[in-house]
Amino acid sequence: MNFNLYFFKDRSVSIDIQKVFGFFEQIDGCSFEYTDEKVTIIYEERNLNTKAIFYLTKRLAVPNIYKLNPKYANLNFHVEIDPMIPDFKALVLFKMMASFAHTFDLYVYCELFENILSFKIDTVVAAYTYFKKAYKQLKKEEFENFHYIDKEKCDAIFEYIYEIVRLQLYYKDENIYVPKISFLASNLTDEVYTAIEWTEDTKTIFPSFIDFVYYKSGSEVKCVKYKEIKNVGEKYLNELPGFMKDTKVLNDSGVKKMKKIMKKAKFNLVNTSAYKLLNESEIIDV
Repeated sequence: MNFNLYFFKDRSVSIDIQKVFGFFEQIDGCSFEYTDEKVTIIYEERNLNTKAIFYLTKRLAVPNIYKLNPKYANLNFHVEIDPMIPDFKALVLFKMMASFAHTFDLYVYCELFENILSFKIDTVVAAYTYFKKAYKQLKKEEFENFHYIDKEKCDAIFEYIYEIVRLQLYYKDENIYVPKISFLASNLTDEVYTAIEWTEDTKTIFPSFIDFVYYKSGSEVKCVKYKEIKNVGEKYLNELPGFMKDTKVLNDSGVKKMKKIMKKAKFNLVNTSAYKLLNESEIIDV
């Protein structure tokens, strides 16, 4: 069972379906599948490893359509989203849908709406969140293999993951390393932690939500709590301008000084054998 949004138009407005197809053809990550019964457009948001699937069908798919405002005409075009993804991933998908709806002056309906509405992000996200919570209660067994992270932290993590390619390109000329995120779960409590890699003498970005850092010095790798690193060297970690609050960057002015600090400081090293690595797809918000 997916979260479905159905698209409508004002009856006084005509829509060129070829222009609709053209809209999706210009979006990186869209692919088309054709059968006699429907056209399927798959939009893959590759940075976030998630997708939305649009269907143009010959048959009526809208539930309760005869109760809806007759001012609007059904396009036989709807989109489906998995309810078992973090809210931030869904938000990115909905932003693309908002662009589509606004381009063609479209309206939307889902079974949680009283009637057909203009596409407003806040309204659609609220409906999705409600649907997701209800689905979780109905299908608890489908969520058993997920690992949960507080929503605010989860949003920050996936915002960083979404932006990571842009950051890598932006800081390429400055030779600043933009690390990927690793997820670890405690073998005892199942609590989820995040980690990055940081190599000695390397200018590096430190996202605000990080718990652990794998610090590489020569052939040695040690896992240290990020808060301990900040305690001993925070003055050399500068705010990253124009990005999420409390994200830090170690740049030219601090690399050598941090190297000395990391050699001298005494850390309570993290026993990595007490944790298991997780796949990003196993993470969801509370």
